[in-house]
Amino acid sequence: MELARQSNNAAGLCVAHMMFANLYVYTGNFAASERSACDAARHYGGGMYDGSFFLSGLDIGIHIHLGLMNARSFRGDHRGAEASMHDTLRLAEVQTQTGVLCWAVFWASFRFLIERDFERAGALAGRAFALATEHGFGFWVNASKLSQGAAVVVADPDRAARLIGAGLARLESLGSRHYFHPTYLCFQAEALLRLDGVGEARAAVDRALAISATTGLSWWDAELHRIRAAVIRAEGGGAAAVREALSRAVAIAGEQGSETFRRRAAADMNTT
Repeated sequence: MELARQSNNAAGLCVAHMMFANLYVYTGNFAASERSACDAARHYGGGMYDGSFFLSGLDIGIHIHLGLMNARSFRGDHRGAEASMHDTLRLAEVQTQTGVLCWAVFWASFRFLIERDFERAGALAGRAFALATEHGFGFWVNASKLSQGAAVVVADPDRAARLIGAGLARLESLGSRHYFHPTYLCFQAEALLRLDGVGEARAAVDRALAISATTGLSWWDAELHRIRAAVIRAEGGGAAAVREALSRAVAIAGEQGSETFRRRAAADMNTT
């Protein structure tokens, strides 16, 4: 960032701010992520950096809206996330790189996993899967299948557990071990709980939290502690232990600025 500021180059500042927006969202600083994406937007000249795809495999103009979508979804600004998603998909539809469109549609589906709108998450994941399959984008085929699994965690937990297990194994075979793991291990644990696989659910949550602790990829930590509370309850743990896990979820969500996750953990606490 310091080099970008010294250069006073708009393109360099735009990319630097967007890199920090990504870093902040993955490490659970959602307000900072939104600010950085807004800073990137200030330095972005519409149409000036269309060639960014050929430098990075992405389109920086679309990435700004996508970054705002994710940050706003976590922060509980679902109306703002909806507007940013609309801009993301509108721009992705008119550019010529199918890989960018797969990427944008996948992340739109992910936004609805944050909000647990499983109908819309599943529909967008299905679209991303169809696009990626047709055009041979293997990574996005696999990522979309993970989201398809997460989207049926309530309606069909057996299918959810199978799709997520296969998808994570595929990522590991490709050498990608951590990027998506905490999120989808959380959904896998929830599915396993619904199937009375309490021990397997505990292993999935513990593994996800261990990955988060060693990598700093903490954006899903509040949800992991919320599901850990459900595991403790299923293991026969007392109300105090369950409430302690939920209190941890509420505290993490508050520290990270995720009103979406804070409300969800608080709602669970109110029923405990």
